[in-house]
Amino acid sequence: RNRDENDELPPIEDASHIQTKTKRARKPLQLQRKLEIIAYWEANEDKSIAALSRIFELPRSTVYGIINDREKYKKLAEVQSSSGSSLERCRVTASQLRILMNEDRDPSI
Repeated sequence: RNRDENDELPPIEDASHIQTKTKRARKPLQLQRKLEIIAYWEANEDKSIAALSRIFELPRSTVYGIINDREKYKKLAEVQSSSGSSLERCRVTASQLRILMNEDRDPSI
């Protein structure tokens, strides 16, 4: 139907409750976190990239990149810690990791 000049427009609904997807700039993962992923992968090489991405709640491409560049990150870690033992310090067992990852979710742990 045609609108007259004096026809009122319907009130605009408040859309603030609608969640919109915005691209957030991801802050780069800390080296320590990358080393944890590498250590976990090395301890469980049967784990797929998809499984790791679920465990660490990261995109597959991120996990894949970290695993691909693991030698670079290990060297970087050794350079950063003069003792070279930072890799040993961040070796985590699967059960420790599960506990760590659930700590923020489940207060009973």
